[in-house]
Amino acid sequence: MTGLTTDDPDRAARQVLETTIAAGAAVRVPVDVTRVACCLGLAVERMLLELGVDGLLVRLEGQSRFRAVVSSRCGPGRRRFVLAHEIGHHVREHQGPWTRDSVLGRVERHQELSAVTADPDERWANDFTTALLMPAGVVATLWSTGMDLDALARRLGVTPVALTLCRTRR
Repeated sequence: MTGLTTDDPDRAARQVLETTIAAGAAVRVPVDVTRVACCLGLAVERMLLELGVDGLLVRLEGQSRFRAVVSSRCGPGRRRFVLAHEIGHHVREHQGPWTRDSVLGRVERHQELSAVTADPDERWANDFTTALLMPAGVVATLWSTGMDLDALARRLGVTPVALTLCRTRR
């Protein structure tokens, strides 16, 4: 799936949803990030990684398929975030109009996944993750029903903190 827009992480996430799991229909939440990854050709693995490392995006030399590896130390919500974040890197670096085929791997340390990171690639991946897991239209629709923050976060499969950060970002 080449040719995705990568100048805007929100638009890239919408395109990914539309071309993978939504396919002309409404986006169902919580977003099945494993299915999204598989639709993009990513292998998804969970393994014990060193402390402070939440995820990896790697392509073994001689192989064409990338692997998104998520630390088994992470809880379920964190694993969803990390996988969506790795999908973001994959989309931006290997699916867009410019690709970095020379990049064979990327290690994500916990602090790099922080909402306050200064690294522009990490910010892009974080913004993509927010748009993928908490699509603006879905959030607005559910919010308008009077759903409270905790219920909305549960429905989206994210933490209340992540949802609050999403609302302040938009």
